[in-house]
Amino acid sequence: MEQTGWLRIGLFYIYLVGCFSAKNKDNDLQHQRSAEEKLMSILFRNYNPSARPVLNATESVQVNIRFLLMRINDLNERSEMMVSTGVIVSEWYDERLAWSPEKHHNVNDFIIEAKNIWKPELTLINGAVSLNQEKYYEEFRAIVNYSGLVHWEPGGVYETTCKIDISYFPFDRQRCNLVIGTWAYYSGKMNLTTDVDKVELSDYQENGEWDLYKSNVIWTSFAFECCPDIKYSKVEFVVYLKRRPAYHVMKIIVPCALLSTLMMFAFWVPPSTSGKIQLGISVVLSFNVFQLSVVDSIPKTSMYYPLIGMYLTTNLTLSTLSVCLTVFVIYADRQQDCLPPLWVKKWIMHYLGRFLCMGAFDFTKNVVYKPMKPKRKKHKNNHMIEMEDLTIDNHQTIENSQTEVKWNNYGRDAMAATVEITSRTALNPKQHKEHKIHVGNDWHRLAAVLDRLFFWMVFTTIILSSAIIFGMPYVNNANEDAD
Repeated sequence: MEQTGWLRIGLFYIYLVGCFSAKNKDNDLQHQRSAEEKLMSILFRNYNPSARPVLNATESVQVNIRFLLMRINDLNERSEMMVSTGVIVSEWYDERLAWSPEKHHNVNDFIIEAKNIWKPELTLINGAVSLNQEKYYEEFRAIVNYSGLVHWEPGGVYETTCKIDISYFPFDRQRCNLVIGTWAYYSGKMNLTTDVDKVELSDYQENGEWDLYKSNVIWTSFAFECCPDIKYSKVEFVVYLKRRPAYHVMKIIVPCALLSTLMMFAFWVPPSTSGKIQLGISVVLSFNVFQLSVVDSIPKTSMYYPLIGMYLTTNLTLSTLSVCLTVFVIYADRQQDCLPPLWVKKWIMHYLGRFLCMGAFDFTKNVVYKPMKPKRKKHKNNHMIEMEDLTIDNHQTIENSQTEVKWNNYGRDAMAATVEITSRTALNPKQHKEHKIHVGNDWHRLAAVLDRLFFWMVFTTIILSSAIIFGMPYVNNANEDAD
């Protein structure tokens, strides 16, 4: 029994030594914990991240936000969507996370996972991506200051809607925005504010297609139609973009201008050349093929018709018209049956030719058939036919010959008169050849004047249409800058 007693005493002694050692080890572990860890264990002992960070339930949480834009990834004109990369800088006070640094080894702040604290509900009102998704909780941490100020910067790629106006493409400007608001928290619970008037661009990377030339920030209080008394707040970050036109100018406008030049100089090809009409048709076909090649570069929309589309349509119309005018010129050039009318010689071949710097044309120099003694023949039914016998003179023209024919409504008498006139005015082969040369020269002159006239008409139309089409964007942009 005595041995058993001593054994029990020994076991009890060992137990006391073990308990004392364990307590000392726990104390050592307590002393090994950092001041920051001790502070966090105190602050989050009864912390509920779902509760608003105010001690007075009637107060509203003031959340200040800014937007740091890093890049414009894409601006899709067809889907009217802007894709951007940026960071939403948000700050608010959490009264439950305030402490005195002097009491906690001068710990002024600490970094914590955002999922462990209350965060404001931030939603892209004009986008399909919510900012309160799990990826933001895991990837972005918050900084908590001893005053209770929480600094949180969730960032990512944001897809937002953007109303696109391509009227002045490729010299267009676009206004796109990123609207951040709340759905659950109304202003009485949480109010969004901002202390900046521009989007922060300190880390912005230039886009190859779009130039960001201006930005602003707009705070708005709004209410839904169902509940007009309940106000919500939102902050709109607006960026103004203008397209860099160099690529589209080299790909669309310059080739189109070269085709237009080729179209104009088709009027300088002599009408007698067989390739004149072929050149015009080739230009028309080139415009059609060119339009097919650039159709993917032009945004497709029915609400706005871009100026570049008007420019291409105008040039295609002019090229088609030039082919029609070329056909008319060739037709006039190959006329040899009769002389042009006197008014055509006077007003087109002479006055218009001088105006177009083609020299004067002597429309008064005419070959007159020498009149012979008048002869009068009476045909049956006592219908009279009067005429003057005519002969040719190499120094005069046919135009001043006077032939007066009077006939009745009967076709036989008219045909008889025609046969007699033809027999009296018949020319010998030499005179006939000279007559055809004279007629041909007049028509050649007329064709040349028309060619020059049509050239200047097309040239003037192209210059005016180009000035109007490409001048409108600059006038519009100047008005916007003035506003």
